[in-house]
Amino acid sequence: MENVREKRNLPARQDDIRTRHMKRQKKKRRRRIFLRTFLLLTLLAVVLFVVAFLTPWFNIAQITVTGNEQLKSEDIIAQSGIYAGNNIFRVSTSQASEQIASMPYVKSVEVRRQLPNKILIEVQESHMAAYLPYAGGYAAIDEAGKVLSLMPEPPEGYMQILGCELKEFKIGQKIKVDADEKFDIILLYIDEFTKAEILSKVNTLDVTNTVDVKFTFENRLEVFCGDSQDVTRKLLTFAEVAYNQLSPNARGEIDLRLDGKAYYRP
Repeated sequence: MENVREKRNLPARQDDIRTRHMKRQKKKRRRRIFLRTFLLLTLLAVVLFVVAFLTPWFNIAQITVTGNEQLKSEDIIAQSGIYAGNNIFRVSTSQASEQIASMPYVKSVEVRRQLPNKILIEVQESHMAAYLPYAGGYAAIDEAGKVLSLMPEPPEGYMQILGCELKEFKIGQKIKVDADEKFDIILLYIDEFTKAEILSKVNTLDVTNTVDVKFTFENRLEVFCGDSQDVTRKLLTFAEVAYNQLSPNARGEIDLRLDGKAYYRP
């Protein structure tokens, strides 16, 4: 009986052996395919490395600077640390951007590769917005409070900041004044004057008292703004009075501190 049972189970055992053998063969094929693929990719990576880094095809032949008016292209390129002949993949575009961004008059910058051998530097420049007295001279700043230059004479046609002490500055970095609140107010008013399109007509901005800010307009109107609440609305009210209700040569004071209205005093 046992021999009969063994004969009956023999086909099933043979099927099991066949199945295990097929599985082992599939695993071997998968290993061979994986090994071949790995070797092929490794060889391809080596070839790409050699082509990219060890041949002159990707050596920088041209560096182009766009968007600059005040800064010279050669100065920007020198600051970037990128030079013709460098391998395009060995230069750090992020590091070059950081180095260029530290330059005065640079508001933002993007450095991009243009394969196979070109670098494009796109610059957006800052513009002088105001100036502050400092150590017998005048520090020119942009709309972000970054120092652009130190001047021996006050520049004509720009707003002077009064009522704060310039404690520390470095060309290409933001100013530090005697109170952070004053710095914030300065940037706020520069932005609001710019949006109202009157920045070039404002002569002085006085932040001596941060809850009683005032400015002079066209050397003929002294404007009292109070605190820094609702500056946009206050300037819209001021513009309505200055341009539509007063004569172009009117002199005096405009008070914006009460009731959301403007009160004119000759």
